Amino acid sequence: MKTLVLRLAFSERITYHRNEGYRTAKTTLPFKVLADFQHGKSELVPPDGLEPPTR
Repeated sequence: MKTLVLRLAFSERITYHRNEGYRTAKTTLPFKVLADFQHGKSELVPPDGLEPPTR
């Protein structure tokens, strides 16, 4: 189960350097999308809305 979770979360193996410790690993697509939602990068609906402005 641990290996399966690591494969789902990271696209590459987690690297370790003797002097620096663990390095930041590249995440998979689902986690990148979730991070975009967290940082407000979602552009599903523009701030003005979908309908044209009325007079």
